Amino acid sequence: MAITAELYQVSGRTPAQLWQVVGDPWRLAEWTDAERVDRVEPAPVAVGTRITTSQDGGERVWLVITVEPRLLEMTAKTNRGTLGVGIRVVRDPLGSRLIMAAQLAASGLRAQMVDGPALRRSLDRWCSAAVRVARASTG
Repeated sequence: MAITAELYQVSGRTPAQLWQVVGDPWRLAEWTDAERVDRVEPAPVAVGTRITTSQDGGERVWLVITVEPRLLEMTAKTNRGTLGVGIRVVRDPLGSRLIMAAQLAASGLRAQMVDGPALRRSLDRWCSAAVRVARASTG
């Protein structure tokens, strides 16, 4: 069973300005739960790039599986299962729209009762933070 979540948030910034924040793996610590980004290899980001982040005293290695204009998808092994995250930026009448989707390969009652809501809260927090960082970064 897979737990999925998808959220979006509108930004007053252009798609290019918002993508400068969310499309740069070195900036993940500015808007996600990552404390820091330790490595991005190889760079520039392409399918197969590994992004190593530190969080809660541990290390997480993300594997980039899709790179297209203003679209980045990656997966990582977690203690709850394999997590996939997609990040897309598109035009919006108000500027741009950040769309984030995630899927956690997990099963059981805990997945339904705990992991699903937690995943949705994380996406909500990350979308809000990304838009806030883009607003501050671009004036």
